[in-house]
Amino acid sequence: MYVYSCSVESMTVAVCSSPFRLSTGFVRRRLHRYVEHATAGGFLEGWNVGNRLLSTNTTSASEKLDGSQLQESTVVNGISYSRDGWTNVTPKVLSHLGRNLHLQKYHPLCLVKSQVVDFMYTNFPGRSKRTPRFTVFDNLHPVVTIEQNYDSLLVPKDHPSRKKTDSYYLNQNYMLRAHTSAHQAELVAQGMNNFLVIGDVYRRDEVDRTHYPAFHQVEAVSLYGLHEVFPDAKLAQELRLFEKGETRIPEKQECHTIDAVMVMKQSLQSTLLRLVQHLFGKGRCACAIMGTDKVVLVLVQSKSRNL
Repeated sequence: MYVYSCSVESMTVAVCSSPFRLSTGFVRRRLHRYVEHATAGGFLEGWNVGNRLLSTNTTSASEKLDGSQLQESTVVNGISYSRDGWTNVTPKVLSHLGRNLHLQKYHPLCLVKSQVVDFMYTNFPGRSKRTPRFTVFDNLHPVVTIEQNYDSLLVPKDHPSRKKTDSYYLNQNYMLRAHTSAHQAELVAQGMNNFLVIGDVYRRDEVDRTHYPAFHQVEAVSLYGLHEVFPDAKLAQELRLFEKGETRIPEKQECHTIDAVMVMKQSLQSTLLRLVQHLFGKGRCACAIMGTDKVVLVLVQSKSRNL
């Protein structure tokens, strides 16, 4: 099977591990439209709607450990995790767990999530046409194992994201997920072929106008077989999905053929472009520049309409 995956990280589009941020000013103006009617309920009081869609304060992600963290274990959702030399998660970061902003009705995150799910349901129907192809998982617990977050995704052992300065560790075996991709392997093992994973993720970013240690991602995963990647019967006989490569190159991982990667990348780029057009309107997506390893979406403001 070949994994076809797209991730929308707040309003950041990621293709082939290269994120490209949409117009932050445009996103901010769009969200303030939602805030106007949402603030009537009082739940947005004291919040700042920014580039990450979530910014509850300006506390630094590198804050020092206080006395409460010098305990022998950390309890998260009723589960105790022994502390060790890898433990670097702070009480402030842990306070974000369980807030589930993307599940709160009328919250900007929930509204964006609903639009993304609607797009996937509309554009990818199931076999019966009456049921959606994709199953939505939007309440998975953010504590995962190191294997889930890194090893299952073939992240190299020396990758910078594994450092304590980049991720939040409960101990040497458990951490706060740095991406929703941490759930891919377990869901595929459960027999899921098409699914969306939506939730809060955590990285040790210094707080500024574009970064916050807690933010949200939406991830879509679909498994494709040989004849789905290469529908033409003749091509399916000639081409392969996998190879025994020894070296990873910028264009692909070592186990995939370049032919399969190019086909899937084109499909992913097309899906991401249509998703952004669904979120912002076709008239505001002037064009998409398709590079060899990235997508750049150009958003333009219409002179005849106020954004």
